[in-house]
Amino acid sequence: MTDAKPQHVIEMTPATSDLSRPVLHRNMALYSREAQQVARRLLDRVGYSLFSIEVILQLIADADDIDKVEDIIVQDIQKSGTVLTDECKRLEKLMADAGLSEADVPTYTRPAEVRMEISSPLVVHYGQLLILLDEVMKLLHTLWLNSAIDKRQDRLARKQWTQHLNKLSTRIIEIERRTRKKARASGKQDDVAKTAPVRSRQKNQAEKEANDAGEASPSDTSTVDAPSNNDEETDPPASGEQSRETAATA
Repeated sequence: MTDAKPQHVIEMTPATSDLSRPVLHRNMALYSREAQQVARRLLDRVGYSLFSIEVILQLIADADDIDKVEDIIVQDIQKSGTVLTDECKRLEKLMADAGLSEADVPTYTRPAEVRMEISSPLVVHYGQLLILLDEVMKLLHTLWLNSAIDKRQDRLARKQWTQHLNKLSTRIIEIERRTRKKARASGKQDDVAKTAPVRSRQKNQAEKEANDAGEASPSDTSTVDAPSNNDEETDPPASGEQSRETAATA
């Protein structure tokens, strides 16, 4: 038995700009509900943040500062990729120890097609994290359905890895917020408005309403709130720690 063909689509909104810019369009499939929920809630937002960071830095920073901020993001994404890959290897060993094989891996009834508009190379790397998260969830589902782990272990692990990617996403959004703040302080807000205008309150509110309607995982507390009282985005939720990337754009 094979997985059903994708029955629904998660599509990124094109990054807004008054200027012509290069983009790539790529599709990928996500099978687990958890990976789909993270993609639906955060892929569009994080993708726009990554695009915005790159173009705003070109306006306000010198080459060395640009490299420093981008290196911080790359390192964080690579670190997440490493820990997700290591978790896949650990879960695969648990499968082997339990005598499970490919024949024991479940299929999925509602896989999603994710349509990505890539306006920054970093978006490709973020998309790979979603694929790794999906793989972690598949392995956890396999172990649980075959009674190799119990329901509590499955639930806690799924929550842990979903929140891991949520925290990374929040850090990226925080870098964008601080980059925009620095651009305003430098008097570059008009240039920024042409190249990477701030996402509207309406767009963020629509995403929040989708979450409230049941798109978000009930166990996930690391959501990105919609802004309020003005047309500019407010700060995303704090990740709970003062990280090095926030200092890079302060």
